[in-house]
Amino acid sequence: MEAKQKALVLCALTVEAKRIDDPRYQFDTEEKDGVVVRCIINNAEVLDVPGVVYHLHPNETEKNRLDSLEVLIKDNTKRFSEVFRQLPYGIIKKNVTGIGATTLALNAENNCIVVCPTRSLAYGKYCKGITEDGTKRYLYVGSGIGDIERVTSKNIRAYLGNKKIPYKKILVVADSLPRLMEYLPQNLEKWHIMVDEIDCYQTDGVYRPALENVIDYFFKFPERNRCLVSATIRPFSDPRLADLPLIDVKYEQFIRRPIEMIRSTNIPKTVATTLERTIRQYPEDKIVVAYNTVSSMRIIIELLPDELKGKCEIWCSSQSEQQAGEYYPQENIGTHLTRQITFLTCTYFTGIDIEDRYHLISVSDTKYLYTLLSPEKLLQIAGRCRHKEGLLSERFIYDIQSKKVWEKNFDKQHNIACAKWIIEIINQINFGLENYNDVIHRNVGQAVADQMSGWKVSYGGSTPITLVRRDIEDNLAVSYLNIDAFDEFVRLRSQLYSDATAIVAALEEDCEILGHTLANDSYSKDQQAAEIAVDDEFKAIQNANIDECVKLMKERIADGSMSEDLTVRAERSVSRELKRFVSRFHQLMKYAPHEYLVDTLSDKRNKDNKWYNGFYNAILFNALEREHPFRALVENYFKPGERYSREKIYELMIAIFNASGLKIFEKPATAVSYLQSFCTLKRCKDNRTGENYYRVVDYRSQKYLGKDPVGIPHVISKFTLAGSVMKLK
Repeated sequence: MEAKQKALVLCALTVEAKRIDDPRYQFDTEEKDGVVVRCIINNAEVLDVPGVVYHLHPNETEKNRLDSLEVLIKDNTKRFSEVFRQLPYGIIKKNVTGIGATTLALNAENNCIVVCPTRSLAYGKYCKGITEDGTKRYLYVGSGIGDIERVTSKNIRAYLGNKKIPYKKILVVADSLPRLMEYLPQNLEKWHIMVDEIDCYQTDGVYRPALENVIDYFFKFPERNRCLVSATIRPFSDPRLADLPLIDVKYEQFIRRPIEMIRSTNIPKTVATTLERTIRQYPEDKIVVAYNTVSSMRIIIELLPDELKGKCEIWCSSQSEQQAGEYYPQENIGTHLTRQITFLTCTYFTGIDIEDRYHLISVSDTKYLYTLLSPEKLLQIAGRCRHKEGLLSERFIYDIQSKKVWEKNFDKQHNIACAKWIIEIINQINFGLENYNDVIHRNVGQAVADQMSGWKVSYGGSTPITLVRRDIEDNLAVSYLNIDAFDEFVRLRSQLYSDATAIVAALEEDCEILGHTLANDSYSKDQQAAEIAVDDEFKAIQNANIDECVKLMKERIADGSMSEDLTVRAERSVSRELKRFVSRFHQLMKYAPHEYLVDTLSDKRNKDNKWYNGFYNAILFNALEREHPFRALVENYFKPGERYSREKIYELMIAIFNASGLKIFEKPATAVSYLQSFCTLKRCKDNRTGENYYRVVDYRSQKYLGKDPVGIPHVISKFTLAGSVMKLK
């Protein structure tokens, strides 16, 4: 009876689908003796599972178009592998975590690449493929983690050539996908690709440009062999992704997550107090704190009683191991919590499976923008608990910004249009260079194109991003993931965490709010001492790491092996704090003596970006050819020995910036600041009027370069636009 009912349902579904006739979706049936015995939906065979209902959602305005195929599962215990024999192609929005989509990809009878946003996620899935006798059913491709120091070319070739493994399953970290693609055949008909946790790409793309490349590679696979998966997918800017067929998987018995909300005025203290209170009430239970800042974790631990400190562990990336100190796990992280209190950074917000029950405390702290959590991210974090009975409890501790960050809205379509305009202009310039090179000077045209492609935008203190990028074919393309990430950043900062009611209303859509309290925890001397102690420890770690880095860099400089490639690789693997030092060296290494840079950047390691931008501009101004137009303008307008008021400096600098096609600034103080990077200025006071003025001493900026001469070669061509290389925006 059930089989007959299923046949009727699938037959009706197929007839309806063919009536709508959306070519992006596949609905095929196989009949025997007039009865449907097999149904294929988007290249995935539908299994004979009672209690699964399929709904087609036609687009309301476009005739031959479906918005989605809804797969409604009535039994909350059913897994995805009980619905389909393999993953359907397109976008799979699974709406709940732990449904087994990745497991299905790894068990299906096909060759499949599972692309993961993080090493921990890829490695965790890889470990599950190791059998009791040590056989490794899957291949991990990424940088070293756990017991894997390095994945060699030999490892990859050996796995691909192993005939004892009929269906190859490769777990690859997003950044390593280009490397893996080198070993795959050009014809990818026999390979499937699954991009897991695609929502991470929409939020992390601004920090990891390699994530954009994953989408480029994704579209190299056959249409029916590729899918994107997540429980929390937001609308895509990329029209290629927005046009993919959508499989919307839902459980009929939707369970609203019970959650307690605590708004805090002192987050570290509130978290520490909540931990103590929970352990007093449930002395045997385990607790997980999701808070994306190791320094704050350490402060919280310092605020706990001594008997609880030894029960803490910090799960973070290996780059933060030193900062985690004694609380960093001594063994490989598995599926069970080894301490009573476990802190998680964003490295473990997605993908890992924790099989214990525990109390969850998630934290958003507006002091650190990278800790802000969306309702979708909170769902992902809660989904790390894979115990059949779920979490013991869930609390959300957060604060609200005390003042509005900025008033203007982020217009996604405006920025997409701007990116397309930039690409169009650059393509026209390149066309002109190819066809009218007797009129257009190649160096000038290329300089304009380079400057435009590097234009960046920023909103409300965000990391500046470019709107265009180079795709894997080296063509200019809109950076859609950057734009998606910006859109999410604006939603978090200007909406959810700037209005006390907004985050509550957002969570009420999918959660049952058990309580909403305000914690006014006082700031104590103990907390101040803890913050100072942690800050001092972190500075000592940072200084030791920079000192060691300086030593290694000087060795490389001495033996002639220092290279840009070396610094690029170093930037990818070092901690956030050390990355700033290495990145600054990398940006300037083409323009100044390496040993001078290492010494200066080491001495000024604690200087902020304002100082660095001034130093950077001082180096590059001196690296301009003598005949460079920007240099000539500065030397023509500002003569050694002459005196200039602040207002006159502003007037002349505006003229220089206008002539150079640079963005105009508003404040006279900014003009003086820029000029101090190009000249040595001596500030004086007119004894007669009492007014301050400046006198130009020379053109080498003693403020930034010091009094001793620095041998900076004039390597920047006069055809290179100043705005394309200097920080003048």
